[in-house]
Amino acid sequence: MKPVKVLVAPLPREYSSRGLARLDVGTAAKLKVDTGDYIMVEGRAKAAAIVVLCESSQPVVELDPLTRENAGVKVGEEAVVRRVSPSRALRLVVKASRPASAAAVRSKLAGFPLIAGNKLRVALPKGLCELHVLETTPEGPVVADRSTAITLVDSKPGAKASLSDLGGLGPQVEELLARVIEPVKNREAYERVGAAPPRGVLIYGPPGTGKTLLARALACELGAVAELSGPELAAMPLDQAREALEHAYKQAVEAGLGSVLLDDVDRLSGELARLAACLMDRYEPSLTIATAASIDSVDQSLRRSGRLEVEVELPVPDRKAREEILEVLARDLPLASELYSYRCPKCGGAYSLPGVCSECRAELEPKPSLARVAEAANGYVGADLAAVCREAAVLAARAGSSVIRLEHFMEALKLVRPTATREIRTETPRVSWSDVGGLSDVIQQLREAVEWPLKHPEVFERMGVKPPKGVLLYGPPGTGKTLLAKAAASESGASFIAVKGPELLSKWVGESEKAIREVFRKARQYSPSIVFFDEIDALAPRRSDSGSRVSERVVAQLLTEMDGIEELEGVVVMAATNRPDLLDPALLRPGRLDRVIQVPLPDEEGRLEILRIHTREMPLAPDVDLAEVAKLTHGASGADLKAVCIEAAILALRESLEAREVRMEHFMEAVKKVMASRK
Repeated sequence: MKPVKVLVAPLPREYSSRGLARLDVGTAAKLKVDTGDYIMVEGRAKAAAIVVLCESSQPVVELDPLTRENAGVKVGEEAVVRRVSPSRALRLVVKASRPASAAAVRSKLAGFPLIAGNKLRVALPKGLCELHVLETTPEGPVVADRSTAITLVDSKPGAKASLSDLGGLGPQVEELLARVIEPVKNREAYERVGAAPPRGVLIYGPPGTGKTLLARALACELGAVAELSGPELAAMPLDQAREALEHAYKQAVEAGLGSVLLDDVDRLSGELARLAACLMDRYEPSLTIATAASIDSVDQSLRRSGRLEVEVELPVPDRKAREEILEVLARDLPLASELYSYRCPKCGGAYSLPGVCSECRAELEPKPSLARVAEAANGYVGADLAAVCREAAVLAARAGSSVIRLEHFMEALKLVRPTATREIRTETPRVSWSDVGGLSDVIQQLREAVEWPLKHPEVFERMGVKPPKGVLLYGPPGTGKTLLAKAAASESGASFIAVKGPELLSKWVGESEKAIREVFRKARQYSPSIVFFDEIDALAPRRSDSGSRVSERVVAQLLTEMDGIEELEGVVVMAATNRPDLLDPALLRPGRLDRVIQVPLPDEEGRLEILRIHTREMPLAPDVDLAEVAKLTHGASGADLKAVCIEAAILALRESLEAREVRMEHFMEAVKKVMASRK
C-alpha cells in the first residue's frame, strides 16, 4: 500500500494522550484503514498511532503535541502516513521521569503502538510521568500487552536515590560502603592483593523497611542499572523471562561497572532461579543487587559465593532509627514550632530555642524533632511512618491548621496500622496501671521486672546486673493476670504478643516447635516487646516418662529460645497459669521465668478499688454504696466484680430502656446472681 502525504493539524483535547491520530475519510480509504487500525506518521522522525476517522475537505492527520514531537512534525507541515501492522512487544526498555514500577509502566503502555525513541505521558499514582521508549523487541512498531517484559533503565528511583538521604539505615549503609562500594569502585587495587570485589548483594527484611529504596540508592552509587521484578519474571513464560534477564545483564556489562537490580528475588525458583544464577556467573563484571522479604525463601543456588554473597538485613527500625526516618520524611512538612529542636552545625549541641551555640557561638540550625512520635510508633517500618506523615498532614488540613502539630501525628498513629505487625497478632495495649485495681504490690513487682528493663535498660547496665528475662503470674481465674501483662506492655511502650498455650500445639511433628521459633523471631524483630503465654501449663507441662513426646519437644524448644544462643534483647517473656504445680520445673530456674509473682484474689479494699474502676463511667444513683458491695463480694475475683457491674446496669435497663442511673438495689441483685454462679 502506497504512503499518502497529508497536512498535520492539532488533535482535539478530548482525544489527546491516548495514542490516537484522526485521519480524514478519503486518506483512510486510500490506505484501506478504519477506526482502530494502526498507521505510521513520518516527518523528521517516526511515530505510530491508532486511527480515528474524521470528516475533512483535504487530506489531514490530527495529532496531539507529543505525537507530533515523536514524528518530528509541526502543525501546518506535511507528513507521510502509511498503514502498519505492529508486532506484539516481547520486551521494552523504558526510561521513566519519576519513580515507577515495571508493572505500573506495563499497564499504562498496554495497547499503545510504540517505536523506539517515542515518548508518552501517563498518569501514575504519584503524578504525571513521561516514559521514553529506548528499545523494543522485536524492532519496528510494536504493541505491549500483559506479558511484555519491561526493563526500566536509569529511571528516577535510582537517579534520585542517595545513600546519604536514607534515614535509620546507618549501620547497613556503612556495611555496604565497606563491603561493596569501596571494593567495586577500587576494583584494580583489590584485585592486586587477591581480593575480588563481590558479585552480588542480597538486601532482605520485612515489607516496608526500605529494601528497594536502599537497593536503588546502591545501584545509583555504582552507575547504570537495569531493574527487573521477581514476581513479573515468575509470571512470564520461561523464554521471555530468559530474554529479559539476558538483556539486563548484557546491558550492565556494556555499561562497564553496571548493576542489575532484581526486586523480590525470593519469587524466583526452580529453573528460573538456576537461569539467574547462570547469568550471574556468565556476565562479569556486572553486580547483582537483589531484595527479598524472606532470606529463607531465596533459592540456595543464588546465595553461594560469587553470586549474592553479601547479605544485609534491614530489621524493623528501633526507636532511634524511627526518629531518623521521621526527620527525613518531615524535612519538607510545615511543622509546628513544638516539633523543632535547634542544633549547632559545628559541635552538634542541641537546644530547645533558636539562637547561637553557647560553646562555639555558631548560629543554630532548626531540625525536626519527632522523638515522641518515634517512641509511640513501636513496630512501624519506614513505609508506615511515611503513611503516618501523610495522615498527619491530612488531619492538619482538615482541622484548618497551616502547620502539623504533635496531636496530628499522635492521632495519625491510631489510623495507620503497622505493616510488620500484620504478620502476627501483636498490639500495643491501651491499658495503664490505673486500670488495674487491688494489686498494688503485684504492680510494683511488675514495674521492677518488666517496665524498668524495657524503658530504662541503662540503669541495669550502670548497676552491672542483667534484668529478669521472664515473669510467671499465677493465681485463680479472673484475677487479672492478662490485664496485668497488657498494662505492663502499655506502660513500657512495648509490643504485646499474646500466645494462647493450646494454640501452638499441633499433631504434626515439628509444627509446634516452628510456631514457637516464629513467635520469638517476631518478638526480637519488634522489640521492645512482651511475649505473653496464657495457660502456659497446657504448652509446657511437667515432663515425665509417660508424658507426650509433643509436649517434651515443645518444652525443649521453649527452653532453647529463652536461654537463647541469640540474645533476647529488648524482649521480656511473661506467662500465666492457674496451676503452677503442673508447669515443668525447668522453666522456673534463673534466666528463664525467674520472677514468680502470685496474683491473689483481692481483699475488701482491693475489691472496692476494682468496683470504682468499673463504675467510672456508670451513672450511679446517690444510694449506691460501693463499700457495701465490696463487703458482700468476699472471695470474688476482678472478673466477678466486673460481671457484677455489668449485671447491675442490665438490671436497670431491664426496668426501663430510658433508665438514667443504676441504683443500689440493682447492685444487690447483681451480687446475688454473680456470687451464686460461682458456687
